[in-house]
Amino acid sequence: METSASTPLPGSQIYFCTPTALIRREFLYPICLGHFFCDRTYHVERSSYDSFLLLYVRSGSGYLTYAGKHFHLNEDEFCCIDCYQPHTYGTDSSWEIQWIHFDGISAGSYYQWIIKQNGYVFQLPKSQTMQALRPLQHMLDIFAMHVPYNEIWLSKYITDLLSFLLEMPDYTLFTSSDNAVSERDNTVSERAISYMQQRFSSNLTMEELADHVSLNLSYFIRCFKKETGMTPHSYLISIRLQQAVYYLKTTDRTVKDIGFACGFQSENSFCITFKKHKGYTPSEYRSLPH
Repeated sequence: METSASTPLPGSQIYFCTPTALIRREFLYPICLGHFFCDRTYHVERSSYDSFLLLYVRSGSGYLTYAGKHFHLNEDEFCCIDCYQPHTYGTDSSWEIQWIHFDGISAGSYYQWIIKQNGYVFQLPKSQTMQALRPLQHMLDIFAMHVPYNEIWLSKYITDLLSFLLEMPDYTLFTSSDNAVSERDNTVSERAISYMQQRFSSNLTMEELADHVSLNLSYFIRCFKKETGMTPHSYLISIRLQQAVYYLKTTDRTVKDIGFACGFQSENSFCITFKKHKGYTPSEYRSLPH
């Protein structure tokens, strides 16, 4: 696995998601998503990043090299690619982009339908573009507000987003009432996961999480495991490891730096945990050819 990636400009947003085992088996799910502002230094080159990418150019222009071809990406254009394959993209000038890496049980089928109808790079009528971007913006807003979210709703948003990229009647699936986020509807695990996503890089304890959802520790752990199938500690580790994998794949930061950035209290603890869950040390994982 060979990867190089530069950093977007200040003001850019990126959010990471760690789906539960059920969501991975049965639904579409986001891996990471963002809204980037980039100058001419922005360049991403990967041999693989296990997901599919949908990217929209809000302004400016860029380039894509994929499937043996070179494409120009202009304002108001989308690109959709299979990131399990080698790919390169970036900008020679500047651009503003919104994007999502996603995967799941039907991700490959949606991808095939989209490129069969539209190609890898395409532009849609304005009304269809607005419809397609609405669910992506909803997801970005949810993460930006640090409010608890329902994984099934994220799957629905991705399904709607991908469906709107295909030919269909000009009507809107969303209303304001569809997208209301109500605290009373949030489960214990949703509130805890939202807090984990905000604080995973800190020395977050289970006691702090239990206090955040106003439960005693033992009852909190039981509720969380019942709702997700994982203990809160295991879920927090999975968030940290997913972030670490992203850094290992897309940056040249040191293993020590990545470990601290992902909430591990020492390089040794990071390496031991990473190998236990991934089967490789961070350095070995970074050097894998796929």
